[in-house]
Amino acid sequence: MSIGKRAALSILALALVVMGGSGDKRPVAAVIEMESRLVGETVDTRTMTDLFEAGLAEAGAYDIVSRSSLDAILSEQEFQMSGMTASQAAKIGALAGATKVVLLSLSRLGSAYVLVAKCVDSTTGILDVASTVSAPSLDGIVALTPELAFRLSGKSVAAPVTASAPAVPATAVPAATAPATATSPTGKPVASIGAAFDGSILAASASASNTLNEVVFEGLRRLAERYRGAIRDDPAGVTYGTGIDIAYREAGEGLSRLDALRSLAREGRSPIIAAGFTFGEDLTVAAKEFPATRFVILDWTVAEPEKYPNITYLGFREHEGTFLAGALSALVAKKVPGGVVGFIGGMDIGVIRRFRAGYVAGLATVDPAYAREPLYLEAFVGSFDDPARAEELAMTMYKGGARIIFQAAGRSGAGVFRAARRNMLPAIGVDVDQGLDHATSTVPEELMVSSLIMTSVVKRYDLAIERAVSTWIEKGSLPASIILGIADDGMELAVNAYNKDVLRPYLPDIWAIIKKVTSNDFKVPFDDETLKAFLSKRK
Repeated sequence: MSIGKRAALSILALALVVMGGSGDKRPVAAVIEMESRLVGETVDTRTMTDLFEAGLAEAGAYDIVSRSSLDAILSEQEFQMSGMTASQAAKIGALAGATKVVLLSLSRLGSAYVLVAKCVDSTTGILDVASTVSAPSLDGIVALTPELAFRLSGKSVAAPVTASAPAVPATAVPAATAPATATSPTGKPVASIGAAFDGSILAASASASNTLNEVVFEGLRRLAERYRGAIRDDPAGVTYGTGIDIAYREAGEGLSRLDALRSLAREGRSPIIAAGFTFGEDLTVAAKEFPATRFVILDWTVAEPEKYPNITYLGFREHEGTFLAGALSALVAKKVPGGVVGFIGGMDIGVIRRFRAGYVAGLATVDPAYAREPLYLEAFVGSFDDPARAEELAMTMYKGGARIIFQAAGRSGAGVFRAARRNMLPAIGVDVDQGLDHATSTVPEELMVSSLIMTSVVKRYDLAIERAVSTWIEKGSLPASIILGIADDGMELAVNAYNKDVLRPYLPDIWAIIKKVTSNDFKVPFDDETLKAFLSKRK
């Protein structure tokens, strides 16, 4: 879950669950309004969703989030229900207080109508189970909708007899092998996409550098779902059809980053996504060798973009995300008289100064006193890969009165989290949802620190990838750069099932600040000069 432009949902949703009245503590389910994928046929999706909800309630396995509450949440989030993915559904569920979210879609497959119900776990974003019913008529589907609800809840009722025609029996299948409901009209992929990763797509631990890879891979999965395609050699084995064909390479021992890019380009794939700045120099070589191929890179700007017209840079307004972290830090520190805040950067370089500028500005927005010593402490590790030194610096800050520390230090950040654990005081992570990564880790040391990672400044790598590739598919071209900030939902504070209760008291203030940023009440500073001007108005 995240707080970005859509953060008001967290405030709305924590008490909006309608209980079943029995007093039993049953799992809570939120049912998203059914998506109709029928062409040229009108369906009352609201009524069919109500019919499914009634069946689910009758089965007695779940308490149901009220329809009015869920509508309010979806409205605040500005989510489009069509094409909603498992990860998006999990976000809605977590904020609605639901343990499960049900996605419904109605499609035409040959001469049959198919209604698919997918049950998503709000904590993990994983599809627990999917069930389907099919019938030769819409009337048959309507009659079978309550049966589908019963089957999804693990129960069954006798299939009703329809006047139109006997329905095909409902079947339940594991989510990983749920049948695709659409393909490209020609039966051929509408796009052939490539992605190169620096290392494995599966992180060995929460502190591993390749957690970014997992987030990018999630973006690819969403693309596969959206365009009814598949990722070759997906570890989860999920396939939705043949709409798009996605292949990936993992650079490492035996395969260089450049060779990973070349391999995908030789297959004729375009665009090819380079997941991270480590591909930078290699990408310029590949772009020259394959001028007809479109390359997309995350977090790395081309020094001379005019020389590489086939490279698109995907970046973020990091300072907007760290602005929220600064505001939150000041709110936390102010709860203790004399409470101090801390910032630890990996290296004193331009991009980290940008992180710092937004963070200090966020502090000043809550209280200008937190933008300078003695209430503000900062340090730079001198490396993005020295957790021991980072721990040392963080220990000094905590002993100096810091109530919370924000780290933008790469792998060095693990040291800040260790110091947080030793002092039992919170820290804020960066780039990905490090709190969730630690809370779901199998490494005991990481599990122990998870409760101290209050939130993370998240770059929505998955969203950036999805938007870039979707633009390519639908428009056939890409600009030289795509930059996402708070208003684009590209920068957010992480909210998940493990930290939402801790964050709840601060959400009204954070949301008010977000509204100011997105309404252009002021510009968030992004370097030392703009920070100085910003602070001069808030003394």
